[in-house]
Amino acid sequence: MTDYAGPLAGRGVELTWEYFPKSSRQRRELVTTLGEYDAVWWHRYLIPPWRSAKWRRAARKIIFDFDDPIIYSTHGSGRRPNFSRRMKFARFLRKCDAATAASNYLADIARAYCPRVFIQPMAVELPQNVPQRRAQAGRCELLWLGSRSTMKFLLPLRPVLDRVAELREGVKMRLVAHEPIRCERMQVDFRPWSPQEQEASLRECDVGLCPMPDSPWTRGKSPYKVLQYMASGMSWVGSAVGENLVTAGGPEPAEARGLCASSDDEWVSAILRLIDDAELRLHMGANGRAYVQQNHSMDALADRLAGIFRTVTASP
Repeated sequence: MTDYAGPLAGRGVELTWEYFPKSSRQRRELVTTLGEYDAVWWHRYLIPPWRSAKWRRAARKIIFDFDDPIIYSTHGSGRRPNFSRRMKFARFLRKCDAATAASNYLADIARAYCPRVFIQPMAVELPQNVPQRRAQAGRCELLWLGSRSTMKFLLPLRPVLDRVAELREGVKMRLVAHEPIRCERMQVDFRPWSPQEQEASLRECDVGLCPMPDSPWTRGKSPYKVLQYMASGMSWVGSAVGENLVTAGGPEPAEARGLCASSDDEWVSAILRLIDDAELRLHMGANGRAYVQQNHSMDALADRLAGIFRTVTASP
């Protein structure tokens, strides 16, 4: 959200950034300042009903922003609704003037409690120069970017990776993460995560991977990893879940920005297809970058967000 400050300023919207204070005294002081602003754009943190009531009295307008299905528990792969989260979400949304959601799936969750819901997709940094990808078939480096919390999504993919390595020589996977994994056949090039290593890997690798299970949480989760791949002009393969299906584009090669898979066999087939077809990799990478530039770049989203703020603050 802080990245919006500069682009919004150029569009006549001043954004003052505040972290939610830890102490009770600082929180009380923060509430007294809310009325000084035309609107409060509150990002994802769910506050108890008694506090949201105070915020409602103090603020002129409240817009709730969220990019994950936060009514679900983060445990058990997000398969179970969480009563406490849902209650806080519902009561707070009923006190808000509007909500900004990162996808249609999330917007539908909010519409049950808030009459004005706007789609505000997730922004991703667009590298200024498009990296040069390998133009020959067969030679290919896969890439997975992630953290400890998402490593559990990658581990079930190891049989797929081993099968790919068995069927195609010279293929390896670069793992940019906080801890390594072992595969029986696939060569894994582990590199501890850092902003510099992430940037280098997005520039140097050929096919991004985005495996995840099918659950209420993942169906609504914004595919930031996929957006990073596409912003760098990289082809990708992901699970046929939620926003991955939207982001992948049409079934025809001319429309495709990524490939989605629902089973191990489909995963192997999709990865092999991109290994063997360098032209398709390059074409999908170009499609993906154009899509991100049009729908997820900071310039495009700052225009949209400034319009949302003006619409909400102008209403009685």
